[in-house]
Amino acid sequence: MKRFFLFLFVVVSFVTTCDAQYVEYQPFQGVPGVPDNYSIPFVEYEPYTPPPAARAQSPIQQYQALLVCDTSTGHHAEYTLNVGVRDGRVVIIYFDNGGSLHTGSNNSGYRYSGGELKETNYGGETYYVTKVNINYNNGSWQSFVVII
Repeated sequence: MKRFFLFLFVVVSFVTTCDAQYVEYQPFQGVPGVPDNYSIPFVEYEPYTPPPAARAQSPIQQYQALLVCDTSTGHHAEYTLNVGVRDGRVVIIYFDNGGSLHTGSNNSGYRYSGGELKETNYGGETYYVTKVNINYNNGSWQSFVVII
């Protein structure tokens, strides 16, 4: 019987002690510049949706093109070369010596920009035209007007 009363006494003491020490959590109380009655507003968020899987790239189609080249050194020339087109954009220029300029990562110290083809009509013919800019890390550049 003593054990029962001792157990009852411990339980009652614990419950009243917990009840007496309960303080509402107020994270901003006492913070300078924030009113004591400030509370965080409830914001309903949309559930996370992972991004769609990357679409497969279409293959590169090769075309023969006229390229008009200008450089930072003042060089101006016209070439007939093959170019690679993917999704309406010139993504690679092939040179006759086996070299190329292309989008994406490279270790040659240049940045490839432009290349989006636009359809144009001239003299009853349809052409696709774009401008490709190559900027080198040393400050020099090349610019190609591409006509397919």
